[in-house]
Formats: sequence, structure tokens, C-alpha cells
Amino acid sequence: MTASPTADVRAAGFAAFEHFDTAQALAMFGSVQSFRKILEMALDSLNTDLIKIEAALEVGDLKAANHLLHGIKGFAPIFCRDALCARVAELERSCKTDVVEQVLPNYVQLAPMLSKWRDEMAHYLTHGDLPSTP
Repeated sequence: MTASPTADVRAAGFAAFEHFDTAQALAMFGSVQSFRKILEMALDSLNTDLIKIEAALEVGDLKAANHLLHGIKGFAPIFCRDALCARVAELERSCKTDVVEQVLPNYVQLAPMLSKWRDEMAHYLTHGDLPSTP
């Protein structure tokens, strides 16, 4: 039986990313070239959308925040671990049903995770690998 790509990566002395799931994404695309192309688009989206989501929530524009989160929710299952995907979906749904006073604290908790996920993707694109263990 062959070990999983994630197990192979860990055995090679690398730490797994906390939120970015390279093994899952690579398995979906089949080629590193395709994977990197889509990853670049997702990273560009996150770089702009996280700023826009925060700005929308600051002025109480839940419709705009929902629209942006919906886009992130669309590509999150490809590139991130299930727990973060669930949090994104939960916040996107909350923008439809709750008031900004309920949504904003949840976004404040989620924002650092989204930023870390974005940083992990950027690290992969820059270095082509997982970060080394300390």
C-alpha cells in the first residue's frame, strides 16, 4: 500500500500547512502546471477580496460581503482543509440571515485564518514546497 501524498511530505521532513491542502488540490488537477495556474487565480482573488470583505462589513454591507465570501466558498474546497471551508460557508450563510453586529465578530475570528491560508498559498507559489519544520 502506498502512503498518501501528505504522509510522504511529512516523512520527507516538511510540516504540513495549517489551512492550505496541497495534496488535495494536486490530486484534483493532476498536473502541477494546472494546479499552479488555478492557485494563482485563487490567491489573486483572496488578496483583493479579503480587503473588500472587511471594508463591506465596516459599513454594514452584508450583501457585498456575502457576494465576496460566496466566491471564496467556491474555490475553498479545492485548496483548503475542511474545517476552514466550513467556517467560510458558515460566515457566508450568516451574511444572508444575520445582522452586521452578529457577522462582524465571526469575521474578526475568521480573518486571521483566511490571511494565514492566503500566506500559505503565496509561500507555495514562491517556494514550490511546504515550509520546513523549525
